[in-house]
Amino acid sequence: MESVSTPAANPFSVMLGRKVYEIVAKYLPMAIADPKNIEARYWLFYASALAGMCFDSGLLHLTHALEHCLSAASPNLAHGLGLAVLQPTILRKCYPHVSMTLAYVMQPLIKTQLKGVPEEADVISKEYEGKIK
Repeated sequence: MESVSTPAANPFSVMLGRKVYEIVAKYLPMAIADPKNIEARYWLFYASALAGMCFDSGLLHLTHALEHCLSAASPNLAHGLGLAVLQPTILRKCYPHVSMTLAYVMQPLIKTQLKGVPEEADVISKEYEGKIK
């Protein structure tokens, strides 16, 4: 979400971000249901590599900046968990400014059909939060 909503976002980061969401939406439920599913784990590993390329290309912003403060203050907080806690709120604030891009990139994970309009910020944030619980 971050690297497609920064001022440095570009067509490459958007393409990578969309692919990451497609892979995660398909294979994460499989890996959760069967942690020994090698195919699902392979594709999630691949998605992780694509996400890293996306970060390098589009950069990061508020979620990571805030999370590093949280895990520095509370070293037992895993980085991923801190990001998951912050992400829905940051998404709600960012979505109105880059709604078309975020709707396109995040649609594979969201059941609600997104139109890419600022008014969807609460809907996508709540649905996203439900996915990470």
